[in-house]
Amino acid sequence: MKNYAKIIAEKWNPIVRAAQIKNGHNAPVEVNDKPTLIHQDASMLMARLIYEENLELMDAIREKDLIEVADALGDILFLAFGLTAQFGLQNHIERVLDEISRSNDTKTVGGKIDMRDDGKVLKPDTYEPPNLKDILKA
Repeated sequence: MKNYAKIIAEKWNPIVRAAQIKNGHNAPVEVNDKPTLIHQDASMLMARLIYEENLELMDAIREKDLIEVADALGDILFLAFGLTAQFGLQNHIERVLDEISRSNDTKTVGGKIDMRDDGKVLKPDTYEPPNLKDILKA
């Protein structure tokens, strides 16, 4: 898969930053080359936009509209990859996802999982949390 976080960092975030400066926003888009905590206003703006897209996804699912589902999922990923670049994680995100996948695999016991009534997968004794600290140090 293409590294959309890098693509967005190079192409899209500078355009957004220019518009923010023009409009006097205090939540700057900062693309970082290494893992970095960014301005809380910028983080919260992106989180709010992702939340809005999640609501659109829920509406599309309720309306059984596959086109709108695809649109909402694409927008969520686009925003998430943009935020990935702002946090300087674009060079680490593939390893982060691999590690989360590895960790999620430890939730299975004998090829089975246990769930709560609401569908959330429970963590058995075999569960190993993802080791993201080592990835971000690299």
